[in-house]
Amino acid sequence: MKGKTEKINRRGFTQEGNWYRGNLHCHTNQSDGVLSPAEAAKLYRKNGYQFLCISDHERYADYREELDREDFILLPGVESSVNLVKAGDKPLTASEEHPLVSRDVWMEERQGLQAVLKTHHIHGILGTEEMVQNARKPAYARREDLPVAMYPQKWDGLAAAQRQIDEFRSRGCLVMYNHPLWSKVRPEEYLDLQGVWAVEIYNHSTVLDSGLGVDTRDWDAILETGRQIYGVASDDNHNTRPIPDSCGGWVVVKARELTHEAIVQSLLAGNFYASSGPQIYDWGIRDGVAYVDCSPSERVNFICGGPVNSGITVLKGQEGYLTEEERFAHREFLEHAEYRLSGMETYIRVECVDRNGKMAWSNAIMLGEEGGACLEDGAADRR
Repeated sequence: MKGKTEKINRRGFTQEGNWYRGNLHCHTNQSDGVLSPAEAAKLYRKNGYQFLCISDHERYADYREELDREDFILLPGVESSVNLVKAGDKPLTASEEHPLVSRDVWMEERQGLQAVLKTHHIHGILGTEEMVQNARKPAYARREDLPVAMYPQKWDGLAAAQRQIDEFRSRGCLVMYNHPLWSKVRPEEYLDLQGVWAVEIYNHSTVLDSGLGVDTRDWDAILETGRQIYGVASDDNHNTRPIPDSCGGWVVVKARELTHEAIVQSLLAGNFYASSGPQIYDWGIRDGVAYVDCSPSERVNFICGGPVNSGITVLKGQEGYLTEEERFAHREFLEHAEYRLSGMETYIRVECVDRNGKMAWSNAIMLGEEGGACLEDGAADRR
């Protein structure tokens, strides 16, 4: 396969553009957070972010007019929930046949539930001008409350989530699926969803409150089917707990300028990486060799689709020892790593792990015939 793989050249990022850091999942006092929208924007701007999506529960909001600055912008968005519930003593307004209730009814009746058994938390982020113009329905108003789907005891989980995804897309939004492990859904209830741009692979809030915030297994399961889907790290901050849940997970986007249009175009193209700490400066495939340039990392994982033992973990100065204690004591740190493709890989992505165990994740480059788009030479000119 060597001769075949030597012809493979792909860029993980476009050559042109600037780097912009952002949090795509943030709650304020307009739902169950503590900070006002202005306070949240100030917090992230002061901590080196250039964009923020305020995504309150069931409340779409566009704060661009009030809060955009030359060096910091807001992406309009919302987080919508689709819920399988166990009722309490009081009867519910919703039924399996008619699950939609108003936001106010949901907020009131959820207090009397025995439990939310499962939930889909689905993100809608205002798309590009072209997406909005071509949408079947008008875009959401600058402030608009959304109905909530509440299924008592029984649901078709996949179909229920798909309806909300289709609604967001009909309004010109790109769609992200949030924290699947925390949501208690089974893989068959969401892995086959269509029209999802990204899945949240790192959710800082649920890392802190339940240890259920990291999920790359299901991301890889989708990529293994040949479908391109991107991976996002975010905070899901509420700022309600003693342990701070802001500035722990983010995306870094390469875009031509700091505008809503340019940032969303790059998000849609996968021209970004996700991180809870390390930086990825460049990565891709050159003459059949995958490579990454990154901030100092204890290890680099090249994660691949394909047969057993596809991919590799690259370590430095840690070979020849018998125990983990010895290895750890002699570890060195990488700023560049490589992996030669075998020709059997269907996709490849990179993980960089720093000295504290914090991680950065590239998006996948699809290598199989059924794979999605990847950033090749000239990709920046096509967008």
